[in-house]
Amino acid sequence: MKNKILLSLFIIFIALSASADIYVHPNVNYDNTGVLSSPVRTIQKAFENITASNNIYLYPGTYTGDIDWPFIDNVSLRSYQAGGGNKDNVFIDGGGANCIRMFGETGPRIDGITFINGGSAAVHIENESENVVIENCKFIGTANSTQ
Repeated sequence: MKNKILLSLFIIFIALSASADIYVHPNVNYDNTGVLSSPVRTIQKAFENITASNNIYLYPGTYTGDIDWPFIDNVSLRSYQAGGGNKDNVFIDGGGANCIRMFGETGPRIDGITFINGGSAAVHIENESENVVIENCKFIGTANSTQ
């Protein structure tokens, strides 16, 4: 009986740790874990640690673009409203390149972000990507918002 309880607790722990949102703050240590109390510094680092059907929350600030969205379904990239983030203070700067590139994901969502200097497209979406949702966003200094 004791072994069954321990096994059950272990399975719950693994399930919870594998299913976690990631937090990003532009002014912290790059090697943080991405949990609320220890956010990572870059969006790309958050994408390296995200699992399907989870969120990446961005604190206010400017983030470097030229980001490849991972081949993981139903991931959301959002301004962290509880941390003061919104489309007026969360920026992804493409520096003349695409801010974000998607190559075949299903169900990606982007919410509450301003894209600046996005080159030919702030968000480049390949034909294989499906059910892409972009809402509450602004686009400044880009040729196209999406392509």
